[in-house]
Amino acid sequence: TDEVRRRVAQWPRRLPPGGLREAVVTHFAEPFAASRPFSAWTTTGFGAAIHVDSADLIGRTILVSGRWEPSVGTCVQALLRPGDSFLDVGANIGYYTLLAARCVGAGGFVRAFEPSLTLWMALRANLAANGLADDIALRVAVLDKDGSVVVLEGPAANRGVTRVVGADQAAAGQAGFGSAVAAVPLDVAAAGLPPYRPLTIKMDIEGAERAASEGLERLVAAVEEVALIIEITPARLTGDGVPRAVGEDEVARAVSAGSDRGGSDTGEAQWLFDLADRQRMTIWLIPNGYSAAQRFRSRPQPPVPVEAPVRGDDMRRYPP
Repeated sequence: TDEVRRRVAQWPRRLPPGGLREAVVTHFAEPFAASRPFSAWTTTGFGAAIHVDSADLIGRTILVSGRWEPSVGTCVQALLRPGDSFLDVGANIGYYTLLAARCVGAGGFVRAFEPSLTLWMALRANLAANGLADDIALRVAVLDKDGSVVVLEGPAANRGVTRVVGADQAAAGQAGFGSAVAAVPLDVAAAGLPPYRPLTIKMDIEGAERAASEGLERLVAAVEEVALIIEITPARLTGDGVPRAVGEDEVARAVSAGSDRGGSDTGEAQWLFDLADRQRMTIWLIPNGYSAAQRFRSRPQPPVPVEAPVRGDDMRRYPP
């Protein structure tokens, strides 16, 4: 039964952190969970209930280890305090939304944004299962302008690569398109955000981060204290629109190219460096990747500065 498979897949969690646990998860638990996919309720390492699909990379990783992106999650926990604010842009099934809600408590402000109908419904169910109001999850695409876009659903094996495209691309007849969804700038989507509270924004919207940068910067400028956790990766689609794997070396090259101060708009991260200059923010790199070694590592990697800090107190709680 699914319950038996869930227990078997989660068994390695009982092992102490370290090489043995990582090896058992990598070579036994994850292949077992992927071999005959099932869905089940499980518990995260921070104690939240979450419904996962073992066919999906994110769901399966949480199922067997209790965590997703351990180095990023450690930074989120280090940044957030009771009463803080958190925006989860590209929330997927809500792992970071649930983590943030635990950190900021009832007095905090949390909003989650997810354009995919399938993922948004799962997100709302996970919020409800943890006693959180499901209306904090908004089904919108965060971009720079109001409008409408179409959701390109990711494959069952990795819902995390779901993205949005313009109606003109959808009209081209590519397979996999879902329903249309409203697009709004982040400063509009986050209406009601208290400007006087420390704010952490996690943004992972599959290459659309730059397309959402104007609304992001307006929001950053309006809030007294802000930390951004933003995914920066090279383009991950082949010419025919099929997602491809991205190596960690490519990510490193993207960031190093973005740090080129020559004035040209080169590098995947250049827009982020420009934003940081204007808003006097410090940039840190959080080592992250999706190999088994990265996903199941027992000791999260601390963030490291990408360049000399503009002002030393900008990231007052770093490193965690």
